[in-house]
Amino acid sequence: MRNLTMDQLIDRAKAQTVACQHCGAKVGEPCVRTDYRTSERTPVENFPAHHSRLKRADRIETLTAQAECEHLSWSGDEGPIAELGRMPLRWKCDECGLVEWRNA
Repeated sequence: MRNLTMDQLIDRAKAQTVACQHCGAKVGEPCVRTDYRTSERTPVENFPAHHSRLKRADRIETLTAQAECEHLSWSGDEGPIAELGRMPLRWKCDECGLVEWRNA
């Protein structure tokens, strides 16, 4: 087994907050791979978790942050008003990154 970097260890811990849809690992368990010759299941070694599990954990983290954000600071997401020649229609929360469309 190779040594994982600190970023990979953080990703692995974050990934273990959700179940893996690829290998079926439960919350708190590492992702596993199956040896097709012997059907033996062993923990993954060369990466923190399956890609789908990492993306799912990121998405849930983003949704949780957006739900907890009070959305007090907004910026136009289309560019400066001077360049647009109008008020922006797409706005982005400066704290959580939530994007909303608003009519002028």
